[in-house]
Amino acid sequence: MPIKPMMLAPCLLALAMPALAVQKMECAAGQEGDGGWQHPTKAVGEHPAVILGEVDLGQESIQQPGYFLRMRTVTVEPGGVIPYHSHGKRPGIFFMKHGQIKIYVDGCKMPLVLNEGDSVVEDHRIKHFARNETDDVAILLVADIHQ
Repeated sequence: MPIKPMMLAPCLLALAMPALAVQKMECAAGQEGDGGWQHPTKAVGEHPAVILGEVDLGQESIQQPGYFLRMRTVTVEPGGVIPYHSHGKRPGIFFMKHGQIKIYVDGCKMPLVLNEGDSVVEDHRIKHFARNETDDVAILLVADIHQ
């Protein structure tokens, strides 16, 4: 059975991190429903991502032309926003390297609060935005597959 590209990002990031529990990005029990929040469309206080490495999956044994596995850091200043987006064609996993961020996921009444050391899977179903509502910078280590 061939390896699918969406299976690689979580596996490779997990190997690069200490042994941690990786959670799915989903609502807490009883928190399913409309959160009623506005979806921001512009980044605020989000630094350009720093690409740490990238692999052309078309050149690898899995032969997935046009797909790339990358690892990057994303930094969000206090009060900053990562705008509303989808992971329909960009599955990944991220690790909170520093700080805290709140993730506002479609279909959840309350945001997910991720603290330093937490990690989460972002699969094809995920549509969300994020806010750094603290007085400290938030730094995320992200591995994803993109075209």
